[in-house]
Amino acid sequence: MKSSVGLEDLPVEILQNLTLLLEPDDVRSGVFGASTYLRDVFSDEVYWKLRCRRQYPARWMELCGSLQTQTGYSQPSASEWREKFLRHHRKVKTLVSNQLSTRSLTPWTVFNQHHHFWGTTTVSFCHSGRMVATGGDSPNVVSLWDVLDNAAPAFPLCQAVFHTDRVESLRSQGNLLSSASRDKTIAISDLSFGLKRPPVQVLRSKSEITSHEWRGDQVVTGSDDNLCEIFDLRTNSDVMRNISFSDTVDVIPSKRRQCRTLQPKFLDDHRIILLGKQRPNPSIKIHDLRNSKFVAEIEVPTHNLTNPATESTPKTEIQIDEGSLWYGADRQLMQFNSSTLELAVDHSNLLKNDGSLFAFHRANGVLFTVTERLQKNEDLLSGSFCVQAYATGREKLWEQTFPICGQKRVVIDFSEPACAFVIATDESTSLLTRKNN
Repeated sequence: MKSSVGLEDLPVEILQNLTLLLEPDDVRSGVFGASTYLRDVFSDEVYWKLRCRRQYPARWMELCGSLQTQTGYSQPSASEWREKFLRHHRKVKTLVSNQLSTRSLTPWTVFNQHHHFWGTTTVSFCHSGRMVATGGDSPNVVSLWDVLDNAAPAFPLCQAVFHTDRVESLRSQGNLLSSASRDKTIAISDLSFGLKRPPVQVLRSKSEITSHEWRGDQVVTGSDDNLCEIFDLRTNSDVMRNISFSDTVDVIPSKRRQCRTLQPKFLDDHRIILLGKQRPNPSIKIHDLRNSKFVAEIEVPTHNLTNPATESTPKTEIQIDEGSLWYGADRQLMQFNSSTLELAVDHSNLLKNDGSLFAFHRANGVLFTVTERLQKNEDLLSGSFCVQAYATGREKLWEQTFPICGQKRVVIDFSEPACAFVIATDESTSLLTRKNN
């Protein structure tokens, strides 16, 4: 006679992972009332703390409380975690349904025009969306723009030269801003003083850094040579671990590097996801930091490196949001299970009426895409970039276009607290914000 297995026989970790697919309110109202055992399991504040960190990693520091120092922060009491998470989750859903409609957004405002001679390479909101940070080369400066009171500032609030080569990546956490450069360093600055003081911490890499991610006390980097490095901010500037994506290294021309560089993302406290080049096509791998092994791997569709008509370069990119991994390249946009890398949904049909996908951003249930639209007029090619926002269920919220004007690179970011979207190209940086009614 076969013995039946009930919910009480399953490990608590499996039950908690299964409910990550449910809405938080469904867990609280539905699962709580199913049995006393389930009520005890999901009344544990550790579950809500873990869910908060997984679902909203970008807001982790703010949800934990005020940042006290560059290496630590105060945490709310255990009894506050569930309500803190639920309040934030409802706020995000309200933003998606109400504040991102076409009627609630202002037209594009342009600033930072021709500020970086060779174009802006990276952009990031900071200070809860009150400011925008940009980085580039010639000069290799990091600039801070005040967009709270002035959506189209003529000059940066402040700027600083922390690097001797191109600034490739910017990330913010609390009142700190990190800038990564091809000069093999990451500079962490305290925005409480603008950019007027030297960095509070400098991390030194063995490779030219082309991308980086920051989560809690850990920083992970990517480079052209398929090397990923992990830093612990509590141990000053020493590299904690090196991860080699593959045994082969491609020599790539500089204009095509953004399609071939190693891109890292934190999946959780113990796993990172890497997108890199491994002949013949790009690959995505999950690395478990606990046993220093790759636990999952998938080869993803290839893409065109450069559009011959405009010499513009689409970007291969990955994003993690609400437990899913998103991959975009050329005319491909796919959603994978972030634990097994199994294909969940192919969203490529969203791009069927447009050209190459130049950038996308997925955060808190909102998908932003930047695609290229070309038109032939008297044997001349002209076109525009089309920015579109989709809600859950692929409902289009709005669409905006602006001329390409010979631009070859696009970087974007979205601020949920400020309900603002920023897009930077070779020519300028543009901001789309909520109306002040």
